[in-house]
Amino acid sequence: MPYGIGAPSRASVANNVFASEGLGGTAILDLASRLKAQGEDIHELLRAGTGRSGDAPERLAILNLLAAHVVELIQREHWVPRRDKHRQDAVDLFSRADALEPMCQRTWLGKSLFHLLFGEVQNSEYYFQNVIRTDPRSEPALMGLAAIRFHERSYDSARGLFAR
Repeated sequence: MPYGIGAPSRASVANNVFASEGLGGTAILDLASRLKAQGEDIHELLRAGTGRSGDAPERLAILNLLAAHVVELIQREHWVPRRDKHRQDAVDLFSRADALEPMCQRTWLGKSLFHLLFGEVQNSEYYFQNVIRTDPRSEPALMGLAAIRFHERSYDSARGLFAR
């Protein structure tokens, strides 16, 4: 069946197969990664995957991947009502991820980038710092915090974080 106008997406078809076969989160994450690389919309697949039962680490990974996808949608969206809807979706997904594992570095990194996107630098810095406290060598957190310092014109501090 061709995937043209009016036809179901490959993610939609795959989601139906996963549901009927009882396949777990690892299969969903693997397919989502491949579809994303091909430029496919993975939103529906991941959204359905967040409601499945299964291992908490798999559900957490799906929630964080979907939250990252929604943050991407926020960046591309110019229509304010839809952007606000995506923002609320991201907040809800991060809350669900926190409920599964409140100390997850991936969730913290996602939240820090989310807050940075909206210019909420203090909130962003808070989550970057949380990651660095648990993993002092976390490159994404160090680079994020260095970018904040650079933007604040604290160049020596930024250079020190880049050097770590």
